[in-house]
Amino acid sequence: KVNSNLRYCFNCTLCFFDYRYSKRELDNLYSEGYAEKRSKYIKAFQEKANKRITSYKFRASSKRKLIVFENYLKFRKFQRKADVLDFGGWHGENIPEIAKQTNKYILDKSKHETSSGVSLISEIKSGQKFDFIMSTHVFEHLLKPLNDLKLLASVLKKDGLIYLEIPADIVGLIKKPPMYEHINYFSRNSIIKLASMANLDILSIELRKYPYENHETIAYTVLLQHFSTNKFFKKNNFLIKIINLFVDIIQYIMLNPIKYYLTKSKLRSKNNPKQ
Repeated sequence: KVNSNLRYCFNCTLCFFDYRYSKRELDNLYSEGYAEKRSKYIKAFQEKANKRITSYKFRASSKRKLIVFENYLKFRKFQRKADVLDFGGWHGENIPEIAKQTNKYILDKSKHETSSGVSLISEIKSGQKFDFIMSTHVFEHLLKPLNDLKLLASVLKKDGLIYLEIPADIVGLIKKPPMYEHINYFSRNSIIKLASMANLDILSIELRKYPYENHETIAYTVLLQHFSTNKFFKKNNFLIKIINLFVDIIQYIMLNPIKYYLTKSKLRSKNNPKQ
């Protein structure tokens, strides 16, 4: 419980909390027992014994892995051998097989078991490069997202790809959300600006809805590569920013219609007639 205000940068169009966690606070949060700590303030994580939740998690994991793979194949071919890094990937269960021999690595702050065939690393070795780098639902947690994206770009092979999934929490621009793990609220414009500042081109940016853990999420799926000649995203002037803002709002409403909330409210009333 800290005194923190939600700020908006008119230059990079990022919405963020002005309180930034200290290294000690982050180490405490993402240390051993992270999932247990999370369950204390996120209701959905308190239902571990629920079989439906377990089943949903399995379906969500399978779907997310497929989404990553489909996005990779949009711009790159299946390889003979590839090194893949999942930045902040927890167990690594979402890393797809993009080659006959896929060497999988996770760079993660938390110390925990990883999925079969995945190596957990604490730092990237000197000279180590990756064919594919992915980071799903991580950048909203980071103290310095630009520094981290520059780091990922520096260890990406010349023809490699970076894949990001970033929650479209545009509601944070309208109503101040509670501060917990998410301290950055990205829009299409702020993602484009972030990529440009890291000398990366955006090959694709898409807003989509899909299962995540034990709930549905609306997030941007973004594909990046080393700087080339993508002039459209480089000329991100005021008019384009306004257009992008309207695109975000319209697509968000289409993916998350009011009818969904009304149906959910009716079901809640039916199950709890006293309310």
